[in-house]
Amino acid sequence: MAKTGWIKLHRQIMDSDFYKEPRKFSKYEAWIDLLLRTNHKEEDGIQAGSFLTSYSELAKSWGWSKSTTWNFLKYLSRQNMITFELNENGTANGTVVTIAKWN
Repeated sequence: MAKTGWIKLHRQIMDSDFYKEPRKFSKYEAWIDLLLRTNHKEEDGIQAGSFLTSYSELAKSWGWSKSTTWNFLKYLSRQNMITFELNENGTANGTVVTIAKWN
């Protein structure tokens, strides 16, 4: 049977003990984490499909080094899966990650 379609995955999954278990994330887990962090509507000047973060925050969450995190984000960007840029709207410092084709 072919696996087609989609499932709903509620962001509250990030509150579960399974999700919070200390571990080094796989690239797959890191990608899902980016999707779960993404705003579903505009919030604090950050558009839907984007979220504000930092390399340090992601690296700590994923159990990765900052350089591994940076390289992963660059890879996703080269694959046209995300864009990322410094936050310039004045509300907070950090990097805005935007998921491609969010809509």
